[in-house]
Amino acid sequence: MTTPVAAAPGETGVDRAVGAAVFAAFVGWSASCAFRCDGFLEADEIAHWLYARGAAERPWNLLHVWARPLCTLALWPFATFGFDAARWASTIAAAVAALGAWRAGAALGRRGAACAVPLCYAQPLFFQQSYLVSTEVVFAAVAAWWAWAVASRRPWVSAALAALAPLARPEGFVLVAVAGLGLLLGVPRDRSGTPRRAAAFAAPLGILAWNGLGWLFSGDPLWLPHHWPRSWAAASSPWGRGDWGWLRRVFPDVMPTALSWLCAVGLLRRDARRTWPTWTAAAAVFALHAALWALGAFGSAGYARYFTTVAPLLALLAAGGVETLLPRRAPGRVAALVVAGVAVASLRAGAATQVPPEPSDHAALVAVGRALSAREGAPALYAAHPSAYVGVASAPADHVDEMGDFRAERLARIPVGAFVL
Repeated sequence: MTTPVAAAPGETGVDRAVGAAVFAAFVGWSASCAFRCDGFLEADEIAHWLYARGAAERPWNLLHVWARPLCTLALWPFATFGFDAARWASTIAAAVAALGAWRAGAALGRRGAACAVPLCYAQPLFFQQSYLVSTEVVFAAVAAWWAWAVASRRPWVSAALAALAPLARPEGFVLVAVAGLGLLLGVPRDRSGTPRRAAAFAAPLGILAWNGLGWLFSGDPLWLPHHWPRSWAAASSPWGRGDWGWLRRVFPDVMPTALSWLCAVGLLRRDARRTWPTWTAAAAVFALHAALWALGAFGSAGYARYFTTVAPLLALLAAGGVETLLPRRAPGRVAALVVAGVAVASLRAGAATQVPPEPSDHAALVAVGRALSAREGAPALYAAHPSAYVGVASAPADHVDEMGDFRAERLARIPVGAFVL
């Protein structure tokens, strides 16, 4: 016999209205940073934009493993308007992630569900990635709504969202494993309380569809493993390796101390037991990246920004901590405003809202690329750095994957008369 889920008190209409104002304020702040930013932190941002910009001309880019299909698809509508416009995809994805964390808390019946919004943006790397060209926030958006599906007891929806996760970033393989295990164990159950274990077999369908499309267009039944980037080899990483203490050192950059304590309190709640796959997935991502960097495996470069992927899951957990500490009769809107104020103060005291300026070498490469492409009858440009293509209409399709490779055998394949920069 199954027992329907009991209705929880949850948000009032005023709570939701205040939550919407808090949400709009943080999204607006993020958007203003995207508007003011004319720089970047890593050349990878430009490379992702190049794959998206070339998707109309070369649809194969939508399957590219390093470019990540879902991220390329999200960037595509913005990429044609230039590199600066590509940042708006991240701003929107971050907003979708924060909204998903809020609605997940509401599905759990929390009065202070809107606290998840400022708790997302209060994570410095999440805010920073929200106005840069980022794959992490695209994954975070998927993860947030997966958490909502778990919280609102939608097994098949949770399986479908888990299936999308590997198309955004490699951490998706972790989410598929955790989601599949949870569904096999009956989490989430449907709204009548019935487990839907068959949904577990839908979680890997995204990976299978990705490989299947590659097989269809290439004839290779093992397209995905055969096109896995060479730098992501299991045995070694071209970026070297770290040590087992790395995670402890970067953790304060990922999660402010207060947010860590709120997460710990949130773990004690009854609804944390009901939604254990969400925080288990976050813990698994932390453990995986710590191990990969310590072992120097699968192309890990030891970036703290990797953990932006699970920011909404941490925000949902921390919002549970706020709910636990919230006085019994205090309205949720009060908690949302207090948490928002603390988040603003924390962000203003740090570097997350200080947009990076345009690097001088980037500006020089853009100018050179434009000058070369403006020559009458200009041949193709083969540049070692993606910045050179920001002012150029297109990049050679066979060059983007190995942009820095100018060994003799590589040079021999470049057409005679091409510009080499």
